[in-house]
Amino acid sequence: MQATQERNKTWMESVIKQDQVDKYLRNGKDFIDEEAIHITLKAHRNPEKQAVRDILQKSLAIERLEPRETAMLLNVEDPELSESWPERAVSPTGPGGTR
Repeated sequence: MQATQERNKTWMESVIKQDQVDKYLRNGKDFIDEEAIHITLKAHRNPEKQAVRDILQKSLAIERLEPRETAMLLNVEDPELSESWPERAVSPTGPGGTR
């Protein structure tokens, strides 16, 4: 196991060039704020059904979703809401062609 980890590390060091990574950092940090993502996901657990429906309608209108709206969709655990998504994606009018 240790030998594999060493080979992987050596390979990564030979392929990944730090100066190529550094040019995408902002003040030494990745441009993606992972902490903000985790905070947003945690803050929008257990979204209300109507809020989820409203967000889905917004997405069907090809409107950009805010991070909090995306977090709500990612946190949906209600099968009633999540099971209809594939059908909605295929038909903007929903199952059976009606809203």
